[in-house]
Amino acid sequence: MTVVTREQIEEQTNLTTNLQDILGQTVPGLGPPTQSFRNFAQSLRGRQVQLLVDGVPISTNQNTAFVQELRSIAPSAIERIEVVRGPSAVFGEGATGGVINVITRIPTEERITQTAETRVNSRGDLQEDSFGTYAEYGLSGNLGQFDYTLNASWETFGFAFDAEGDRIPNFETAPENGRTINLFGKLGFD
Repeated sequence: MTVVTREQIEEQTNLTTNLQDILGQTVPGLGPPTQSFRNFAQSLRGRQVQLLVDGVPISTNQNTAFVQELRSIAPSAIERIEVVRGPSAVFGEGATGGVINVITRIPTEERITQTAETRVNSRGDLQEDSFGTYAEYGLSGNLGQFDYTLNASWETFGFAFDAEGDRIPNFETAPENGRTINLFGKLGFD
């Protein structure tokens, strides 16, 4: 099993907020899809992986073609990521390569904690249409026996260009020169 720690996630977010890229840099054998917003091509040593969030299956063979599971969770809401290699009957279909289990953070402080982040990104070159933006807001805290975490993120994407400056067509269902809005919430009881 490979564990990607909170510290590793924070270090990697200096370069990208895309969890597919972060996992590709920190988990040996994990092959993230190239310029794809789908889990469809995500593989662990060439085999399909199952995505869990706090142990609950998020992806299945039926819904991996058009979903953005890994992009829907802001890195600041993650405590650690556990990657288990190999097939297991415990996780059912879709886990022939292994399982990626995203463990979200549990607030430990009595006070309300807020985070905000903004970034500008580019799809590989500095042409005007290649730039995108990222903004995230997080709120967490404890109320007696309850704990809560809320995250919202907004991201715009620019076009990708080849070495000659020509726009690369998008053959995926990914938003090209578009935007995504992600909301994540979690309520716990102790």
